Amino acid sequence: MAKYPTKPDQLPERLSEMFHFDRRMYLVGEDLQESVGQLLDELDESTDEGKVSTIKNEGGIFIGFFQNIDTLAPQPVLP
Repeated sequence: MAKYPTKPDQLPERLSEMFHFDRRMYLVGEDLQESVGQLLDELDESTDEGKVSTIKNEGGIFIGFFQNIDTLAPQPVLP
């Protein structure tokens, strides 16, 4: 949602756009990660204390996921 500057009170509108324009995924900025979870249909077990970093649209069902990018290990680019 970083490309679409959003405040917590605007989240329902953004999710409506995601549904109506068939957007498949949103990445959620840190400032909204705690606010958006309560508006979703499902939360994956990866959600950390209700934080959601990614929203996936699966046929109109919004599923929240959390991936802490600080814990990702670097992946080799070349073999």
